[in-house]
Formats: sequence, structure tokens, C-alpha cells
Amino acid sequence: MNPSVVNVTRPYQIVVWGATGFTGKLVCEHLAKNYQSKVRWALAGRDKAKLSKVRADLVKINPDCENVPILTADALDPSSVGELAGQTSVLLSTVGPFAKVGDVVADQCVAHRTHYCDITGELTWVRKSVMKRSALATANDVSIVHCCGYDSVPSDLGTFFLARHAREKYGKGITHAANAVGPLSGGVSGGTVASVALLLESKQGLDEMRAARNALNYLGEGTDAKPSSPSSSTLSPVMTQPQMIPAWNPLTKSYLAPFFMEPVNSKVVYFSNSLLSTPYSTDREVFRYVEGLASRSGFDAAIKGMGFLAAGAALVITPLRKMLLGAGLLPSPGGGPTEEQRTKGFWRHYVYALVEGDPESKSRKLIKGICGDDRDPGYWSTSRMLLETALCLATTTPDEREAVGCRRGGVLTPAAATGPLLIDRLKKSGFTFQITGEEDYFS
Repeated sequence: MNPSVVNVTRPYQIVVWGATGFTGKLVCEHLAKNYQSKVRWALAGRDKAKLSKVRADLVKINPDCENVPILTADALDPSSVGELAGQTSVLLSTVGPFAKVGDVVADQCVAHRTHYCDITGELTWVRKSVMKRSALATANDVSIVHCCGYDSVPSDLGTFFLARHAREKYGKGITHAANAVGPLSGGVSGGTVASVALLLESKQGLDEMRAARNALNYLGEGTDAKPSSPSSSTLSPVMTQPQMIPAWNPLTKSYLAPFFMEPVNSKVVYFSNSLLSTPYSTDREVFRYVEGLASRSGFDAAIKGMGFLAAGAALVITPLRKMLLGAGLLPSPGGGPTEEQRTKGFWRHYVYALVEGDPESKSRKLIKGICGDDRDPGYWSTSRMLLETALCLATTTPDEREAVGCRRGGVLTPAAATGPLLIDRLKKSGFTFQITGEEDYFS
């Protein structure tokens, strides 16, 4: 049966799972302010009393929220989660660490033909989800979409945006893309700290991250996704991914310092290239992606690199992390940035893409763009990215998504699941996706 037909009869278009958490509350506030009369939705979590308190706070924003339904379930109980999933077109989840409490929810969504999206950045859990759920989700036309927040929408959609521009203007793909993470300001939540620490403080977690580092198509291995191989194209620049030390990038014409989210973001970008019916390169195995912190000089990049190492130590070394938590220098689970921090935050990503060239040509086109937002990246932007992803799935059918180049179903990236639809929705919500220039590139 086509799930788009089933979902028409369901009580809700979106259920916010984890509505009492920091990010979940922000999603609910977006719904209250912008979509209360337009979307059928419900609050969901474990504790009815806490959910009632969230709803009371929403009524202060919009009195019409008084009748928003409250649903309860236990994240580890398949029966209760399944009953919840069967009532909605899309289940939107902010409940982590996902490796601990995410499996039952994702499994029940696939079983009940309910679309699912989350904000996990837990790369090894995403890989396990791909291996476990891809076949049935694809067969059921169900989209299971991970990494729908600041990790990894700017990287994923920024690359997709430039690749689509190259196809539309030149009729060609791109062979290389670079993402220079520019200035940003915002807070960090305790949930993020807990999730990262869970992964990095164990030997298994560190071993899995090392394995991911050495496999470009880490998320696509073992699926029908096409593997990557060394580039053999002409005029191909040598792009080194900054890891412990900065690296010069020929597309950005600057040094890039290590960025702590790159290990996740880059794998999501490569997975999108594998999943999309129109890959970024005509030969999808040629495509290469690099991401790092934009830097004014080699010295500036080195300073930022040292900060990267210090931040990693604060998360990996348990006694140090506990000391920082005790001193209030790291947020505890459930905590996050203040409203002032969220509204005064901002972020910019400067994206570059090298268009495929002709063998006889001595130059190729380099496309430049920017994506960003004038709100906090980790929480205001993340909560809105997640909600708009869910709305893409709730308001379109698999046929409609397929018609604009998206996948009908499967375990997917934001670009592969919603690509141009999500860009359009985010732009209407105040995000920036813009081509800023083009120039000839000579290797």
C-alpha cells in the first residue's frame, strides 16, 4: 500500500517526539508561532505532566495551542512507540543519545510506514541505521532522514545547491566542493555534549570513528550506494582535508583549520552523492569534498587547530569533562543557550564547487556561494531545519519528491530526501542560500 494514501487518514501530520527537551521545545515554539492553524500536530514524550507544562507555555505564545494533543510512550517499548507512530505521517525526534534510545523509534516508524527525521550527529549509529533499515524503508516508500540539524544540513544542502546550479547553468556536474565554515556564534546544549562524549569516551567508539575517517563512503558501504575512488579527472586540484593540522585549499584560496563536525558532515555529503539519481559528478566516483574552519592565515588556522584539539580533550577525558560540568563551563543534559544567545547567534558557510571541464580546455568554472542564518546554529537554526524537513515529508507524496530528484524512501540524507524542497522552505524561513560569484579556475 502507498504510505502517502495511508497518511491522509492519520490524525496528525507531525508528532514532536521529545517535546519536553531543549530542542523539542524550540520545535514546538516554531509550530505555535508559524504553523498552528496550518498543520495537524501533537506533543509526545514519556511524562504527561511535563508535556502539559510545555503546552501551557505554548498557550502563552499562541492561545490556539490549548488543544494541541498530548501523546505518551516509552522510547524502549515497541508497542507504545508503534501505537504513537501509527497516528502520524511524520515522527520528528529530538531524543538522544540516539544510539541508546533511538532504535525502537526508528524501527517502529519503518514498520508503520511513518516518515522519520532527527538531529543526530552520531555517525556510527547512522551507519547502523543504513545497514539495518534501508531495504524495508525503500520498499515501503518511507523516508528515514538523519542529521537534519546544523549537523549536517548546511554542508549537505550547501553542496547540493551548488551542484544543482552547475547542472542548470552549464549542464555539467561538479568534481570538487569545499565548505569554509565562517564566523558563527551560538551556545551548545548538554544533550550534544552527552552524545559526543558517549561516542568518544569508549574504545569502540574511537575505533569506529577512525574507520569512518578512512572510508569516504562510510555510510553507503554495503548498500546500493556507489563507492568513491581516487579522482582521475583533468585539472583536478589536490584538496587535503584538515585533520590535526591546517591545510591549504586551492578552491577557497586559504588555509582551512579542522572543524569538529567535519567527520560527520563530510560523510553525509558523500552519502548524498551516492544516493541522488543525478550525482554531483557525471562519474559519481570522481567527486571530492573538503570542509574546515575559514582562516585568515596559516597562523590563524594553527590557533584554531589548537582550539579544536582542546575542545576534543574536554569531551574525551572524562575527569576533565566532569570538572568543566561541575564548574558550569559545559552545560548539563537538558540545558542549552539562553533566548538572547539564540536570537543574537548567527552562522555563515562559504561554499565552492568546481564544474566539470572539457579535456581540451585549460580552465574550468569555479562557483562560489554562501549559506547561513542570523540565529543560533545549534538550536534556533537546528530546530527550524528539523521542522522544515518534517514538513517537506508531511506535505508531499513520494511521487512529488521523486519528480524533483529526491528519493522516494530509504535511510536518507536531507539532500537526498528533500533537497530543493527543503532549500525553498528554509529560504522562506529566513535562511540564506545564494550564489555569490563565478570565476575561471586554472590548475
